[in-house]
Amino acid sequence: FGKFDLFVARSKKLIDVLQVKQQFSSLSVSNIDNIESVCHKFDQILANFKRKNDRHFLDVKKSEFDTIYQEFKQQVDDLSSDLTAFINNCFLTVSSTAKALELLARFRSVTGSDSLRLLLDEKHTAIFQNYGRDLDNIRAVYEKNKEKPLAPRNTPPVAGAIAWARQLLRQIEQPMALFQATPAILRTNEAKRVIRTYNKIAKVLVTFETRWYEQWCAQVALKKVGMTAMLLVQLPDGQLCVNFDTAIFQLIREVRCLQGMGLAIPSEYGSIYAQAGRLRRQYDDLQFMLDEHRSILAEMNP
Repeated sequence: FGKFDLFVARSKKLIDVLQVKQQFSSLSVSNIDNIESVCHKFDQILANFKRKNDRHFLDVKKSEFDTIYQEFKQQVDDLSSDLTAFINNCFLTVSSTAKALELLARFRSVTGSDSLRLLLDEKHTAIFQNYGRDLDNIRAVYEKNKEKPLAPRNTPPVAGAIAWARQLLRQIEQPMALFQATPAILRTNEAKRVIRTYNKIAKVLVTFETRWYEQWCAQVALKKVGMTAMLLVQLPDGQLCVNFDTAIFQLIREVRCLQGMGLAIPSEYGSIYAQAGRLRRQYDDLQFMLDEHRSILAEMNP
């Protein structure tokens, strides 16, 4: 049984080598930026291990295997220290909580050692603490700009305000969804405080969107008045002008944007939007006609 025991012990060590190889092989195809240098060092360590054993891994008579194996383990431990430093540096350069969580997930999928799992657990906790600060920053941005929302370029006022609120909400929702996949991290007292802050901010942002949307819908009656006004009117000085409420064109832009955002459009606004092309042509034609009329009058009365 002595040889059998030696064979079992040798097999366990080889399994350990294969498991380490699997971890670094997973790292090499992880698409983590700049991980290649770490993986290349491991390839050299593994190649040296194979060369020294002359590929006679299961020959229990070759007692020098144990020395070579211990050397391999020491080199892997040293490389693990390099990998730890690499992971720490990666998280120092991450620009947002969402990206930090994405990077964390990629490392978790390819690192199997207990020490690295513990390191990633610590990173997870640190990211959550940073997320609490992100929430405070989002709340400050909202309070500073809620009266004049920072709308995306080329969007009308209502759609712009709603897009701004939704963008802030996405910034806090996406990380929270990822944190919820790891319930243990949400059980601490600090986490409960962060969750309460998240719920308050999310409610405020949803209420903000609802208020802007409902106020816009309530303006239907005013837009109807603009649609029934005379298109040509005479000013006190006798000049004719196009009496078209250009806010109608802004309404049409609002409808187009809000529909794209998945919001229901009042039927009255929908009917105006359906006539967008005709209204634009009529406005342009009337404006052209008046310009021509003024030009003719100017030629007749030099």
